[in-house]
Amino acid sequence: MRPSGGILARLAAAAALACAAAAGVAAQGAPPLVVGWAELDPEGIPEGLAHAATLIPRLLMEGTSFADSRLPGPGEAAASGPGRAPDSPEAARAAVAAARRKADLVAITVDDPFRRESELAAARKAVADARDRLLAALASVDGGAHDGAGGVPAAGTAAMVPWQGHADGLLLEPVSDPAAACRDKKLDILVFGSVRDASGYLAVELSVYVASTGTMAWTGVEYAFPDDLPAAVAALTRPVATALLGRPYSLVELAVTPAHAALRLDGEAAAAGRSLHFGESDPELLASAPGFSPRTAVLSVRPGRDVSLRLELEPVPAPALLLESDPPGATVHVDGLRAGVTPLELGGAAFTRVARLTMPGRVGVDLVIPPSAGSLETVTLPPADGLDFSGRFEAGKDRFYRSLGWFVLSLPVSVLSYGSFSAYRSVLSSLAASGSPDPAVVARLEPRYYATQAVFWASAAASAALAVNAVIELAGYIGAAE
Repeated sequence: MRPSGGILARLAAAAALACAAAAGVAAQGAPPLVVGWAELDPEGIPEGLAHAATLIPRLLMEGTSFADSRLPGPGEAAASGPGRAPDSPEAARAAVAAARRKADLVAITVDDPFRRESELAAARKAVADARDRLLAALASVDGGAHDGAGGVPAAGTAAMVPWQGHADGLLLEPVSDPAAACRDKKLDILVFGSVRDASGYLAVELSVYVASTGTMAWTGVEYAFPDDLPAAVAALTRPVATALLGRPYSLVELAVTPAHAALRLDGEAAAAGRSLHFGESDPELLASAPGFSPRTAVLSVRPGRDVSLRLELEPVPAPALLLESDPPGATVHVDGLRAGVTPLELGGAAFTRVARLTMPGRVGVDLVIPPSAGSLETVTLPPADGLDFSGRFEAGKDRFYRSLGWFVLSLPVSVLSYGSFSAYRSVLSSLAASGSPDPAVVARLEPRYYATQAVFWASAAASAALAVNAVIELAGYIGAAE
């Protein structure tokens, strides 16, 4: 059996892609940079302050958790591993091309759909990793990429993850040789330092070491009162985060009331909370929500300075509602809070409310008030029957089924009386049509005809009345259920 032309074409394309992939450079994704935090070396501080050696790095690690990607500087390796040099742009481009060829090869050669989907996912990840290495290589050549519009980090950054021991609440031992510590723990970036007594103050010295270049990205000292360590952490957070990120930054924190308001930043959808920006910009923020007046604000985003903005939208004025009851004097609760007694004027609101009217001896009534409600609303409170919901429901059900039963029982009488009435009418019509009816027969039939006719109309009227009563009781039954 000869293979079909379609199969031959696929085999030829697969062979061509396989040759091209073999000739290319294998794609290798760049692993993230591993960041480690070490305990501070306590240089003779009192035993009662020894906790500062672990508390400060833990608080700093939490305070800089937003720093999850780094922009490599000139000559700095973007990939994981101390001392590893970045790829050349040519090699990185070849890796991207090879990864794409491998993905194409998988797409046309694997017939099993489940296996093809699995291998395609791995191939796409290899393409993305190879592309990241290419961007990192280009960044290492031109001295680092710059931010794009809107303060979004530019391509060429390397992801950062904490050392695996931090997930278990561990810190590295105090470090004296950062290069050896990085080699031993396979770290790319190390934050370490010491804490010492300085005439009643605590001197906290920190350094951020980059293993790929063997240099300190930043070193600084901060002084704090022994009972005010959070102040030292707050002062150290920005310089440490800047050293980890590789560039100055601005944290923009947005809070809007109501929480469901939609936000747009320079026309693009945004979210409340904290976001990281690196470029200078003056974006316009628009906040809007149904039933509220929209508000705008211009943010001044500058690296090295955080921005915090809180907006509270004003409800759109709604018409007032005059609420009356029959009888008057009912107590009104709006959304569970007592608002007064009827007649009562309720102010307008931009949202739907639920009012409940109650009065001793009367059945309570719930009223839904939409935002656009206005003018006058009169609510009738029916007399209470002394029953709770279950009792009222069962009573309504019993009344409905009783009325339905009477209606059903009336139907045979109506049907039979109509049949008799129709029979007598037919006989009399036949006698009249014969031309010579027997007067004696007619005299006997006519009283019966009129009697059955009267019975029919009476039974029909009774059935109709019972039907109307059943409908009324059904409405009461439904009302009791509601």
